[in-house]
Amino acid sequence: MSSNDMTSASQNVLKLVKLSRQEFNNITEAYAERVVNNMDTKTLEQLVFDIILDGLDDKSDNEVLQEVYDYDGADDESFREFCEDLVSDNNVNAFLAS
Repeated sequence: MSSNDMTSASQNVLKLVKLSRQEFNNITEAYAERVVNNMDTKTLEQLVFDIILDGLDDKSDNEVLQEVYDYDGADDESFREFCEDLVSDNNVNAFLAS
């Protein structure tokens, strides 16, 4: 790209700063869809995995256990099975007793 083309592109970007809210939403949603459509399954899985972990990172221990419990349909036995070898029995029992 020549310096004239780069200057022109920069000026175009500056001119686009006046997008309406609807135009902004349209372009960002279309761009996000384009990026997602061009990802392979493994990349999409990693992205979702990272988003889930980031969402859990700021939660307390009890909040994480509650989310896991609720995801399993709020069933004590399913929760115990899921936590087996992941969380001590003492912590599972303490959570379930609360």
